[in-house]
Amino acid sequence: MSKVRKPSVSRWFLICEKMVNFVYTLFDMLKLMGLDMKLKIYQIIFMCLYLPLLILYFSSEVSGIFKKRAINKIVMASLFLICGTIGFVLGEKNVDRIILLIAMFFSFLGDVILLWSFKKGGIAFIVGNVFYVIYFLLHFYRNGYSIVLWPIVYAIIYGFFVYLVKSGYLNLGSMKSFYGYMASVIGHGSFGIVLLTKTNSPVMRVLCVGLILFMISDFFIAAHNFHDKKDKTILRINSGSYFIGMMLVALFFGL
Repeated sequence: MSKVRKPSVSRWFLICEKMVNFVYTLFDMLKLMGLDMKLKIYQIIFMCLYLPLLILYFSSEVSGIFKKRAINKIVMASLFLICGTIGFVLGEKNVDRIILLIAMFFSFLGDVILLWSFKKGGIAFIVGNVFYVIYFLLHFYRNGYSIVLWPIVYAIIYGFFVYLVKSGYLNLGSMKSFYGYMASVIGHGSFGIVLLTKTNSPVMRVLCVGLILFMISDFFIAAHNFHDKKDKTILRINSGSYFIGMMLVALFFGL
């Protein structure tokens, strides 16, 4: 009878060391972008739980073991929703933040449903993406920002996606509805890019970067599903950019 191989102490030490280095690198990058965040206790606890789970997810999502992957992903999605909800409850309560919390809830819902159905999970994400766009529209209106630049940025990014399809890099097959999904996620990602050029608020930049990473992650999920399902690197980049993006969105509520 073969024995189950258990991870050695040295391997777990190496994983923890990589996690710590990753956190330091992440915060250094955020500071360079003017996103120097002052975290509250619950946010630090959230990150201490969330980031190790993200590192484990890089392994579990390609392990071929559905239960392991599902538990890992659902716990992470639950954590970012809980962190965002706590930030909402403890902070200012207004229509904009309610809309943003609804958007995050549908992102959580999309994560869970996606484990069983790509189409139904996509629908949940589309609903969330629409709420993210509504949030940005309200924010631009309340702050007197012009949205003239937004359709230009949107057209460039969406045009790039269409080019990837028309060139044959992405083979959507019968999944033509994915055009609509990408239209929705590019909606809030392009708003994030435009707002980065307008706002002087470090806190708002956290949200912008988070939703830009969300958008970027979907280009990689498109590459994974419609170009090369066997490339584990593409899948890990997708997960890393998405879950780091959602971590920033969750932290935004309490900053």
